Amino acid sequence: MDWNIIKNSGTCGKCEKPIQEEETIFSCLSLNDNAFQRLDFCDNCWGNESESRYFSFWKTHVPKGEQKRKVIDNAAIMNLFLRLGENERYQNESWAKNMRYVLALFLMRKKLLKPRNQGKDDVGDFMELYSNEEDKLFKIYNPKMDEEEVTRLNDEVLKLFDPSLTGQSTLLELTQDPSSV
Repeated sequence: MDWNIIKNSGTCGKCEKPIQEEETIFSCLSLNDNAFQRLDFCDNCWGNESESRYFSFWKTHVPKGEQKRKVIDNAAIMNLFLRLGENERYQNESWAKNMRYVLALFLMRKKLLKPRNQGKDDVGDFMELYSNEEDKLFKIYNPKMDEEEVTRLNDEVLKLFDPSLTGQSTLLELTQDPSSV
């Protein structure tokens, strides 16, 4: 599946006021027809939003001027990883498996998921990854994406979490080889 990402407009998704530099905002992901849409809300409007309307959300701020954000919010990445695994509607979708695999690689790199075991079963090659924070073991199957697909999906994840980072794939520093993490 090709990823469809509907970019935000740089305005609050409710009151439509322009989002200013250094403003605290709430960014949300909605999933509509296999397309993620990112919506940002100013602090005032977020209080009136229902969190359950969104697939995932996180609090962030808009960087000042040319300042580039160096850190992707680990909690937001973990939240999306968990939501993709918990929602039965998406568990068998190849696009969701691919994204969850890429998110798992990122979380391993950040040491939020730790390799416990790897192997092969009737479904395919897998890694078992443990989260101290969640106190849970996750079984992640390798979707057999080539390096180009991983890089493309990595860039798409970056666009979801910070549209100004387009093309800066080194921020997530993903690798398909868990032993090098």
